[in-house]
Amino acid sequence: MTTFTGIHTVYFDITGVLVTERPDPEEICRLLSLDCTDPVIVSLVDHAIWAHRDEHDAGGSDSTFWNAVAGDCGNAELSSAQIDALVEADVRRMLSPNERALNWVDQALGAGCTVGVLANAPACVAQALRNAPWAKERFTHFIISGECGQRKPQSTIYRLAAQAAEREPEEILFIDDREKHLRGAQYLGMKTMLWSEKENKSRAE
Repeated sequence: MTTFTGIHTVYFDITGVLVTERPDPEEICRLLSLDCTDPVIVSLVDHAIWAHRDEHDAGGSDSTFWNAVAGDCGNAELSSAQIDALVEADVRRMLSPNERALNWVDQALGAGCTVGVLANAPACVAQALRNAPWAKERFTHFIISGECGQRKPQSTIYRLAAQAAEREPEEILFIDDREKHLRGAQYLGMKTMLWSEKENKSRAE
């Protein structure tokens, strides 16, 4: 059983913690009318998605993001219908939470903590998460880069999280799967935990 002594609010990252599925490059290939049976093309699409993700996470529009991905793959400008289909394919994974992480969320709630989301993600993912039944019934705070315009590990996003919780940083625990994002929280005074799905355990820091 996890101990949350001295903790009032627990923030969780999305991708890699609450949700382990990632956009399916083969499905994106199909939606871009590319050959999804060619591993070179699939790899190109996957690379293009992540090459432009930071701008999308920082508040860039869905249209700008997906047209940049399509352009990297040699496609012409996308139609509104194509962009809508690509967004739907991207956010569908918000309906499939990581059960092990969800167990941690429920433990925190059972210990009397408030729980929230602190993540780099585009606004479309933020909206899908807010609407997901499993998240809607558990999370109080949603501090997401695509909505607030600040990204981890920038200090401002952690300050926004502390302000939303109305607590001192040392009363907040932040769980993420990337050490550089934890360091930003640590500089502010938050307690942190590194989530490691591969090792099937988490390490407290």
